[in-house]
Amino acid sequence: ITQHLQLTANISVELNAMGGGAHRDRDGEHAAAPFFATLADWGETEDRETEIPVLCLWRHIPPDNHGFGKHRGGASVEWAYALWGSQIFAFMVTSTGARFPVTGGLFGGYGGGCTPLTIVKPEGGAEALREWLADGAPGLTYDAADMIAERPLAGEYEVTNPSVPAAPIPEGEIWIQRIGGGGGYGDPLERDPEAVMTDLRRGLISPEVAHSVYRITWDEQRAQLDAGATERARAEERVARLTRGKSYDEFVAEWRREEPPEGVPYLGSWDWTPADSS
Repeated sequence: ITQHLQLTANISVELNAMGGGAHRDRDGEHAAAPFFATLADWGETEDRETEIPVLCLWRHIPPDNHGFGKHRGGASVEWAYALWGSQIFAFMVTSTGARFPVTGGLFGGYGGGCTPLTIVKPEGGAEALREWLADGAPGLTYDAADMIAERPLAGEYEVTNPSVPAAPIPEGEIWIQRIGGGGGYGDPLERDPEAVMTDLRRGLISPEVAHSVYRITWDEQRAQLDAGATERARAEERVARLTRGKSYDEFVAEWRREEPPEGVPYLGSWDWTPADSS
C-alpha cells in the first residue's frame, strides 16, 4: 500500500543496470537501463518517490566501481532507498555476488566490484530518520562503506547477501546496494596515462587506485599528468612484479591445503592426486 493508499508493485532495475565489460580495443559502457526491459522503471528519482513510498538518499556512479585494466569496464550504480510514507510495503532483492565479483577481468584486467546489500535500521525508526534529515543529515557521504564505518545515524547496521525474499519492513529502514561494474581487459600498466587522468577527473577512480593500480603520477594542484614520473613509476612496478613473482610450483606449494578449512562442510571435489599418479 503506497503513501496514497493504493495497492501497487514496482520492479527497480538498478540490479540489472550494471556496466558492460571492457573490449579488447575500448572501454566498457557505463550503467544504463537494461535493454531487455523496455518498460522497466529507470526514470527520474522524483517520479519514483511520487509513485511508491520510498525516499532516495542517493543513486549515483561511485568511484572504483568497475574492473581496472588497459581498457576499463563500465562503471555501475550504487543506490540507497528508505521506506517512506507507508507502514505496509515489502522490499526484496534478488542478486548475487556479495563476496566475489560476478564479472571477471581478462588478460590481466581486474574483475568488477561485489554487490553486497547493506541494511540500516535506525534506532527510533522513521521519526529518527526524519530528525536526522531535518538536521542536515550530519555525516552523510552518499557511500555505503562510509555509512558502515562512520554510522552517522544511530541504529543497527547489517551487510548481508543481496538475495532477500519479499517481506514488509518498518518505515525508515534503509537499503543500500552497490552494483558491481564490468570487468577490465589487459594490464592496467598499459592503460593510456591520459585516459587514467580523465577517469580521475571525472571521479570514476580514486587517487588511491590511480596511484597504486595504474601507477600514474600527477600534479595535484593542476590535475595534470607527470608523464616522465609516470613512466618511471610503471617501470619500477614491472621490476617489483618480477621480484614478487613465484613459479607455479612454488605458488601451489604455499597455497594448497590437503583438506577444506574447518567449518566448511563441502567445497567441491577435494582431490589433489595427480592424474598420472599410481
